[in-house]
Amino acid sequence: SSGINAEWPLRPGSRNMITCQNTYQPVQDYTFNFTCIAGHSTAAAEHVVPCSVQGTATDIAYLREKAVCHMPNQELVDNPYTDYGCGSCFYTVTSKTQTCLECAAGDADNCNRYAEPKIQWSCYKGGTSFLCQGKHAACFSATQDYEGSDTLLLEGGCGTCTAANFTAESCDTCTGDMCNSARAAVGTWLALTVGVLWFSRLL
Repeated sequence: SSGINAEWPLRPGSRNMITCQNTYQPVQDYTFNFTCIAGHSTAAAEHVVPCSVQGTATDIAYLREKAVCHMPNQELVDNPYTDYGCGSCFYTVTSKTQTCLECAAGDADNCNRYAEPKIQWSCYKGGTSFLCQGKHAACFSATQDYEGSDTLLLEGGCGTCTAANFTAESCDTCTGDMCNSARAAVGTWLALTVGVLWFSRLL
């Protein structure tokens, strides 16, 4: 500011005076910059965008608190919300089924790191359709030439052979809903046959 000076003589004819200086300074705007992951689904994994919040220089701590990124709640099975980006969630659902989550970006960029969504599918297990949940739709079943009697393997189930602690020599992994239905059905029949034969030996 250029300031305002005012002078008042102490007494008529005196050279002494009092000077008042206006020291007011305008409040300056302040921008806090940060970055977030942006996009939908796997497209968001590598896409970083600049974000910012604006206010006055006296509110820097407040602006840091307002710096947020949003992301889907990937622990919610088959979550319809898929957007990653700057700022608050566009919409939220209360309680434990909240579809969109926010994270603080004031201290760390890209706090909304991409995570694979949790999905739901079915696999053939023990002669019936069994509901599965996880990151990838996969089922396991015994190989075509498996001649063992492991009931768990013969029945088939959710996930991969590795996750179920079976080796590639005896177990096949397939991807997709109910992908193991044909082989698991044969395996279940074999498991029942083995059980009947074992029981008949006891008679």
